[in-house]
Amino acid sequence: MDAQKLIRQHREFKGLSQSLVAKVIQAGRSTIISIESGDIRRVSFGAVVDYAHAVGLSIDVASAVDKNLLVRRLARAEHRLLIEKRKTRHLLLAANLSEDDVNEALSQVDLWSKNNTCSQTYIDRWRLILSGSVSEIVKQIAEAINSDWGDALLQNSPFVQSGESVGS
Repeated sequence: MDAQKLIRQHREFKGLSQSLVAKVIQAGRSTIISIESGDIRRVSFGAVVDYAHAVGLSIDVASAVDKNLLVRRLARAEHRLLIEKRKTRHLLLAANLSEDDVNEALSQVDLWSKNNTCSQTYIDRWRLILSGSVSEIVKQIAEAINSDWGDALLQNSPFVQSGESVGS
């Protein structure tokens, strides 16, 4: 038997209607229906706790929290932070870009092509970005960072030397 069914049966066993519980916790009946059906995506944790108290249940928060979900959320937050670090590093690099930096980056792209160590798509995109004057390249880097391709391009950046981390 699933948890939602047990919760509803417990409320019914106590002789409480959904409307009464909703009134006690100052929520709409739709909130009670959501809790009892397990569809709590739009229900606050406080409302779930209030519901539990109103029907005489307790909540073990440590058990109620999906630890895998927390791990995934932490991983996504860490990934977003890494992306922001990459963007910041490349914007700083662009602000101080020299002709030598551009030549080194082009050499790195040529090396990728020669050794087949990077997808042709990234090679072509970086060659396009690195064509033109330094000021045009700075503009291209700033635009690329905020494009749909930005995150992917920063993962394969010619401004990062072998063994160096783009996020550092």
